[in-house]
Amino acid sequence: MMFNQLEPFLPNNTILLVQELLQGENYHLIVTKPRKTKHGDFTPHKKNGIHQITVNGNLNEYAFLITLIHEIAHLKIWNTHKNKVQPHGQEWKNLYGQLLVNFTDKDIFPAELELAIKAHINNPKYASCADPTLTLALRKYDDKPDQTLLNELPLGTEFILGNRHFKLDKKLRTRYICTDLNNGKKYRVHGLAEVKRKSATQLS
Repeated sequence: MMFNQLEPFLPNNTILLVQELLQGENYHLIVTKPRKTKHGDFTPHKKNGIHQITVNGNLNEYAFLITLIHEIAHLKIWNTHKNKVQPHGQEWKNLYGQLLVNFTDKDIFPAELELAIKAHINNPKYASCADPTLTLALRKYDDKPDQTLLNELPLGTEFILGNRHFKLDKKLRTRYICTDLNNGKKYRVHGLAEVKRKSATQLS
């Protein structure tokens, strides 16, 4: 993907900063359709020497940027260490934090989101969605009026996750016990899972 094609997915005045991070790297960047299990990924080259980075195209501009930086850190760590270090080990955490710092204090992020990002830099998680504070801060900029987070629902609420219907039973620590209304089985679902609350017509 050419940088002029990437620019619409990013916050204003960040394309040159991203270009600097990728300067000299051998990679192929793909903006993909939405994926439920991940926001992005990095795949090291096998034969042709070209690494691959993918980022979901439905992310809001701030989430897209953070996910892209996350994957660029993987690319750079692979080039330095190959598979001799853990994918989200201390080497990756240090570099990911260093790369993110390049985008702070530049009026790129809204103030509240920037505070969450700076806290995230101090203790990077394996994914932005594993950081509840950052997830909630980023979610304010999503365009998903029919979506809510599981932890925003009261106990006893029926909801839809994917194509399945559940009832919210009990809160644990970060997850909830939920009953699948089709088979009666109970599952643990993370409180930050995006779900759809069942409407009155769906309940009938």
